[in-house]
Amino acid sequence: MLEKKNKNYREITKGIFIYLLFFIFPIVFQLVFYNFITSDNNLVKASTLLACEISLTIVLIFLNKDKFKNCFSDFKKNKKEYFDICFKSWLLGFIAMSASNLLINFFVTNGIANNEAINRTVLKELVIYAVPAMCILGPICEELAFRASFKNAIKNKKLFIYITSLLFALAHIVSSYTRLTDLLYIIPYFSMGYALGYVYSESDNILCNISVHIFHNSLAILSYLALLFI
Repeated sequence: MLEKKNKNYREITKGIFIYLLFFIFPIVFQLVFYNFITSDNNLVKASTLLACEISLTIVLIFLNKDKFKNCFSDFKKNKKEYFDICFKSWLLGFIAMSASNLLINFFVTNGIANNEAINRTVLKELVIYAVPAMCILGPICEELAFRASFKNAIKNKKLFIYITSLLFALAHIVSSYTRLTDLLYIIPYFSMGYALGYVYSESDNILCNISVHIFHNSLAILSYLALLFI
């Protein structure tokens, strides 16, 4: 019994450590490479930021390497079942996220979430960095930091979904928080986080989550770029 408690404690500690690392790693990296990050040359700046994102991805994959055991063969074997779970969950999450965003934007803020505004600015100025980071590397890092790292620590499925969805939502708000109304955007991010949490709780395969997240981000970013450049 004591051994079981100690193991659970270690898993919780590991999950919190990885979650915090997600925020701390880029800060340390950018301090070390400050001159490159603040360079007037956008190519240098984009390359440095991309190096940061790739490095973080490698570290998080290493720390969660046990989650990738047999996941490729399992994904291939159950692809039809997983596709149904992934698509239905994403669609419901997308509808809930879009509806709550529209209501908040129309009735309260008359704008968009600060996190979204920052992403759009980065897309305009550093597209070489933004596209791979937001479409691929970001989703991988977020799924590993916000969901995979807590899978063994929180055994109850519903509790796992709620806690990881809240952590996911807070991560997108805290980093760009400027006013009280920004907290309302926890609702749309929580909605998508809930969908992703449900996918993981049902499939127990991190590739499902990564695939859904990549699809969602790519759809949003490529749609925005199409409107921007057409």
